[in-house]
Amino acid sequence: MTNYKQPITDDDCKNLIDFQIGEGTRRIVYSVKNNPNVIIKEMKNIFPGSNMYEHFLWNFMSSTKLSNVFGKCFTISESGKYLIMEYLSNLDKSDHEKIPLLPSWCNDKRPENFEKDQGGNIKYRDYDLVRHEEIGALLADDEKTSFTI
Repeated sequence: MTNYKQPITDDDCKNLIDFQIGEGTRRIVYSVKNNPNVIIKEMKNIFPGSNMYEHFLWNFMSSTKLSNVFGKCFTISESGKYLIMEYLSNLDKSDHEKIPLLPSWCNDKRPENFEKDQGGNIKYRDYDLVRHEEIGALLADDEKTSFTI
């Protein structure tokens, strides 16, 4: 079980970082010391919008049927600069045909944005780019179950 206090300090996150395992346009991804099951995403910019949005979406989706197709967020640092998420491994080419359907509000559905969890389940790993207007409609929906896929 992976437990991290909510929220965690930036210094505590820095102390958990082991080494860099990836980098994107807005974030750097690190492995975590003594825990191969999680990663840390660090914002490159001063404004931590991508981390905050991804954490917000996870909290919204975690109790819905979508929780099994999105990478799990464990916690975010107090400033939002660091996001701790579950570690997902790269897909094989044979996995591409098994990529799950995503809601219409997910913008970036390229195969490289999907990876596998330890159980072999394919999940969306980078979901900070979504259609904001459609998310607003979902938030207004009390049932949280009417997703368009």
